[in-house]
Amino acid sequence: MLLGACGHYDLFPKRWIAVESRSLGRMGRGGHRSMEGIILDIKQNTGTVGSIFSDSLFTFDLNKVNLSVERFGKIHFASPDSLVIDYKKISTRTRFIPIADFKPALNGLELAGSAWFLNGYGEDDWISQRIDFTAEKWKLRPFPGVAITHRREKKYKYQKREKWSLKRVQEEWFLTLSYWESDMYVFQVAGVDQDSLTLKCLMLGNQRPFTLCRLKKVDPALADSIVRYLAQRRWNTREVLNQVNSMDKAEDSDLEIFSRFHLSDTTVITKRNLMDKKVSFRFRDDFVFEMLDDSRLFWQTTWRLSEDGNYIILDKGQRPSDYIEIISWKNNELVIGKEDDFATDEKHQYYTGYYEVRLN
Repeated sequence: MLLGACGHYDLFPKRWIAVESRSLGRMGRGGHRSMEGIILDIKQNTGTVGSIFSDSLFTFDLNKVNLSVERFGKIHFASPDSLVIDYKKISTRTRFIPIADFKPALNGLELAGSAWFLNGYGEDDWISQRIDFTAEKWKLRPFPGVAITHRREKKYKYQKREKWSLKRVQEEWFLTLSYWESDMYVFQVAGVDQDSLTLKCLMLGNQRPFTLCRLKKVDPALADSIVRYLAQRRWNTREVLNQVNSMDKAEDSDLEIFSRFHLSDTTVITKRNLMDKKVSFRFRDDFVFEMLDDSRLFWQTTWRLSEDGNYIILDKGQRPSDYIEIISWKNNELVIGKEDDFATDEKHQYYTGYYEVRLN
């Protein structure tokens, strides 16, 4: 069954977008290539392949059977709302769905450089997370960019460095956001209302709606008060409110240990010193940040208050450890949450942990 016809269903003219890929191996197991975000524009005699991650286009002739099958693929299934194509050369089966006729006007709306909040129902649960979209590009590529996501589930706080892209394809807009850097969610922008976007998640079977809202800026007078409060002293650990846990495990004995040879044992803190209340922080009024471990200065960089006033952003804000959550600030106390790399007893081996501490 060749690209261009499938039973009695006419595939063209129509534009499709890839939303799911899996292996052609037995039971869907084995290696495969991620094809999400590929756009297929089928006309009467030609097809054009593009991507929401690239400006490159590839056009092929549907009448040239060998070219179509070898370079593009073979149809496994087709219906008015689903097109499944097998790419045997890369052992991948990909599902496409029609691109909806949404043509919102973003009017210059930018995501980069600001914080947003994403709400919607995922495959198994409600997704609610803060996203700081940065202007940094992922490994110097034009697509995608770098985003820092913040998500709290029960007693755990997850902060991850993710990929993102907002791209216009003809008159439609698409937002992509990775999950744990690998899986990719593809959203089509369905509507725009000032500082919020209505999104359709194309990765879920019923294309459930999501909302993405820009976080409101803190009042300038309140922002000045927070900055003065932070800069008034060196903040010493008084109490560790949450134990240090890895991003994946609950018990220290199960912590996932990894090696980072680009780190030095003198540039990470130890859990022992944190639990012994030997870690302190200083937010100087010249916006220099200092973090000390048992009076040893091991990190110095710049700091600034986030636009919404809920986070302290260190350096360029390109890593999860650059974000310090301000949980409370009152009565000469400061409660913060932060992620860091912690040293183990083995040289050059570390684990990532999130912790919350009360300072005074």
